[in-house]
Amino acid sequence: MEALQAPLPTGSERSPYQPIDSDAGEIRLVELLPGGYDDPISLCLHTVRLEQRATDEKEPDGEPDEGSDENMSDLEDTDQEESDDEHWYEPVFYCQFEYEALSYAWGTAISPCKALIDGLEMPITESLDQGLRRLRFCDQRRILWIDALCINQRDIQERSRQVQHMAAIYRSAKSVVIWLGEWPNNTACSHVYDCQAHWLNMLHKSEWVIPPQLLPHVLQHYVDIMELPWFRRLWVIQELALARRNPIVLIGSLSTRWSSFSKSVLYIYNSAYKFLSPDNLQLYSGWVEGSVRVWALADIRSRSGSHRGLYWCLIVSQNGMCANPLDKVYGLLGLCDFQMAEAIAVDYSKSLPHVLAEATVVSILEESAFPYLIEDRKPTGMFNRTHFTNSSWILDFTSIPKFGHFYNVSNSKLDMEERNERRGSIRLSMDYQTLYAHGRYVGTVCDTRNASWSGEYQYPGTGFRDQTTNTEIYDFYHNVLSPRDISPRTLLQVLRRRDIKDEDLEQFASLLLGSRDGFRQSFTLNVYCDEGVFYHKNLGHFGGRDIFVTEEGHLGVSWHHDCGLVPKGAILVCLFGTEVPFILAPIPGTQSHEIINVAYVPGYGPRILEFNLELSKLSTSKPGTWINFAAEGGREYAIV
Repeated sequence: MEALQAPLPTGSERSPYQPIDSDAGEIRLVELLPGGYDDPISLCLHTVRLEQRATDEKEPDGEPDEGSDENMSDLEDTDQEESDDEHWYEPVFYCQFEYEALSYAWGTAISPCKALIDGLEMPITESLDQGLRRLRFCDQRRILWIDALCINQRDIQERSRQVQHMAAIYRSAKSVVIWLGEWPNNTACSHVYDCQAHWLNMLHKSEWVIPPQLLPHVLQHYVDIMELPWFRRLWVIQELALARRNPIVLIGSLSTRWSSFSKSVLYIYNSAYKFLSPDNLQLYSGWVEGSVRVWALADIRSRSGSHRGLYWCLIVSQNGMCANPLDKVYGLLGLCDFQMAEAIAVDYSKSLPHVLAEATVVSILEESAFPYLIEDRKPTGMFNRTHFTNSSWILDFTSIPKFGHFYNVSNSKLDMEERNERRGSIRLSMDYQTLYAHGRYVGTVCDTRNASWSGEYQYPGTGFRDQTTNTEIYDFYHNVLSPRDISPRTLLQVLRRRDIKDEDLEQFASLLLGSRDGFRQSFTLNVYCDEGVFYHKNLGHFGGRDIFVTEEGHLGVSWHHDCGLVPKGAILVCLFGTEVPFILAPIPGTQSHEIINVAYVPGYGPRILEFNLELSKLSTSKPGTWINFAAEGGREYAIV
């Protein structure tokens, strides 16, 4: 959870927390006693047990308990239902008490007003204090689940076990209430109450047409709302996605539904850019940034009934923030549908490298080599043993790169035989530093060089200068490749890192097999002349990549930029059930290797091209059949 230290009763070592049996499904609920807005907050703890029952359809949305609280706005039922085609195919939990689950940003500021829990004073954060006052009814109790209060945050063992119940807690809740915070104070708005009333009326009636002259003002309010801490908190992702019913969104004294709020953001975004003037570009930039966060959350919720792998969850949560880095993984487990791997056990006594190692193994089992292949999306620390994990194979999910789109890279469900085959193909050392995996040997690197053959090109009227040494490709082919019977086709495939057309090959081969001076002149002509843009189009950008030859006659190129020179003696091995060679460097004095990059090698590279082609088309990427390298006699490699 977020807080590493939880508040204790003041002036006493007594605690309101009695031991609960987490393994038997016990959780705590808090009873928020009635009172006025300014009255002290009083709560009672209750221990209940979650039970499980099977269902194949989500229950219809219901209305929240409104009671007679003067601070809660009426929620109309107009257009508040989410799509009827959303279904659950997962177990639904319930308990003997109906309750609402609170989703909110903890914050760090402590409220000057303490809460009474079973008669004991407890300090709480300002955010929770404000939320409880807005949620409290004046004449009846309200039963809630609130993570900061229902879990003894000072008991690491309890915290670890209760986090594993998060999915069940939010699925079994009668409703999920999102507390965004108080309405943001905007000094430029002199009619706050009118704006609030207009905003609420617009959401409830789905009337999102805004007069152009009022659009900047309305957008500023939206930007202020979307900059509230809730939208950046990682834990809210699963809290929103796991809600069985359309969540209630509460901001100050105003209430709406999540579907209405998210739809309004999308609608206004599609019309806003048409009316904003250049003077409003900064406002529009803030609006776009906030909208992306809302869209990401809405996208996750829209997939609530579909399979969600851990790696997909890690990608879509890239903007989520949490105080404890372990929660980058733990905060998403409730969303994950573990098809191929055992679920990760939550344990806050584990080290971060230990948790990242477990998450990497799960990602490999579910997505095969995919997490290592996305071009120009190399996570920090990948293939770098000087990174804090000290292992080249561990993916640092705390600094996963940002994607412009959110890809569902998860596999479909597999039968038990294939799951067991995958699970048995890799194993971890006891210290979680070494990964053992069977692979298919491809070759040993015997010649390598940094290929800076394409960089900047000069066109008429531009300031860019061609830095390409025209004869390097020619000399490399005739001095290194031709004696090894490596064809012009293979060289062009490596240069382009993709399949080639026959007409492209014919033109390239005729130049390459001609004279050195003719190649140099033709290359220059093709860069500068209108009819000769062939090389600029078809030679990929090689900055920071290495091209290499193996003793077995393979030609290849490193896939990721700036991972260090591929050394002679490195080996190419297909790993993780897919025909994509990994470049492994031997560790002197040991039988172990480290991963230094992934390679594109014609004849072994179709899958790496397919992965990136699918991403470029924004399609669902599904890794191919897992190849059992152990069954075909492949060696087991120790990777550190």
